[in-house]
Amino acid sequence: MLNLKLELKRGSKTQTISLQAGLTRIGPKGGRGIDIGIEGADGELHVWDSPPKVVRVQGEDALISSGEPVEELLLDNGTEFAWCGVKFRLRELPPVLQEICLLYTSDAA
Repeated sequence: MLNLKLELKRGSKTQTISLQAGLTRIGPKGGRGIDIGIEGADGELHVWDSPPKVVRVQGEDALISSGEPVEELLLDNGTEFAWCGVKFRLRELPPVLQEICLLYTSDAA
């Protein structure tokens, strides 16, 4: 699984949030089933991890990429988009390597 994070910027406030495995739902703050709440949002975005993409599923607010409204956008490390006055940027972090200790025994007699 990829280690995907979304960087959110609204005004001078920036925060980074880890995406859920599979689907992350972005929508109104306090909305039912919403993983990332946006104050004043009208509608909902779905962010998928494989392949990484964002889809506008409902609402009046446009999903903006490169200054143009889109319904869906494939994401890559550093991809930026905007929705409901918030700027988003996808960050793909390298996987974490874990050290595994191997024990060897010798049965030589």
